[in-house]
Amino acid sequence: MCRDGSQKHGTFVQSAHYTFIAELMRLCGATEPDEITTCSVNCTLALLRQGFRERLTHTGFQLADVAGRQLGKDTMALISWLYTLEPGTDIDFHEDLIKLALLEDRLICPFDKAAECDHVRVSSLRRKADSVTVACTRFGKDLSEQAGIDVVARMLRMRDRLEMVGGNF
Repeated sequence: MCRDGSQKHGTFVQSAHYTFIAELMRLCGATEPDEITTCSVNCTLALLRQGFRERLTHTGFQLADVAGRQLGKDTMALISWLYTLEPGTDIDFHEDLIKLALLEDRLICPFDKAAECDHVRVSSLRRKADSVTVACTRFGKDLSEQAGIDVVARMLRMRDRLEMVGGNF
């Protein structure tokens, strides 16, 4: 069930508690706030990887080709950003994150025309921007009233960590 009370049937992996047992057990054993955050994001990443790979197989890719495919940097950065904005929010954007991952995946494939590549790149940036806009609109007022300073501090810490490891968002 999502934070808004809705259920998104068919969007999530029905056997997630079996498939991602290692991630879930690490989350259960986490005690420090940073460790809980990392484990939570890792659970979301595992769920998204599975959904991403399932979607690729439904679009005609062979299972062997799909196994090595990974989520793109923008998708992973957006998951971290969403979780930093509001823990648990990342799962509300599951479908959008899968679509972003699929667009990023298309960017690594060769294109027949430069215009097609540009179109996919713009679509990817637009999807990412749309997710950020929706998240800020949905949670901005509550966050600014309750803990706006804390969110800003968390975002700045995340930015500093990403800069240290060469990440981008």
